[in-house]
Amino acid sequence: MTLKFLSASRLLLETFDFEYLIRTNTTTYVNRCALMKVIESGENYMGASSKNEKFAVGWGQIISRSAVEAVVENFGKIKIDKKLFEDEYIGTMLDHLGYNFVPVKSKSLVVVDENLSIEEAQETVFTRLYLKKGKVRCDAELFNDYHKFASSQFTFASDIRDSDVE
Repeated sequence: MTLKFLSASRLLLETFDFEYLIRTNTTTYVNRCALMKVIESGENYMGASSKNEKFAVGWGQIISRSAVEAVVENFGKIKIDKKLFEDEYIGTMLDHLGYNFVPVKSKSLVVVDENLSIEEAQETVFTRLYLKKGKVRCDAELFNDYHKFASSQFTFASDIRDSDVE
């Protein structure tokens, strides 16, 4: 686990009153309405699933305050392979501490023409966009194309005021 995550988590816990930490990356769209629905479940550790569905991948994690506290309090106390990427490290630690991982609906779009229906998009919490041409990542190109499509089809979190969500 990186010290960046550990330091940021400590700062969040000391500074903010929050129920959930939502972690994404710059190539991920978050459907706020779908996110709010899954948060209502009250689960402690959710997110976009890895192939083995044992941990939330780094581009879509939902971690409760109590789970963040547990990670911070137990850092270095549980023997976990330090070579693991951060998302798997966090998932492994939470699993050791008794926090079950709950996958949420997510989609990793790897090519521009991959099908994503409007119905599926409205229920999908995290949508990750990733494009490689040869060895070069071209996420911005794909992101712009998807944004044009998605903005014409459904509402984004940035278009919703807090008063719109109950």
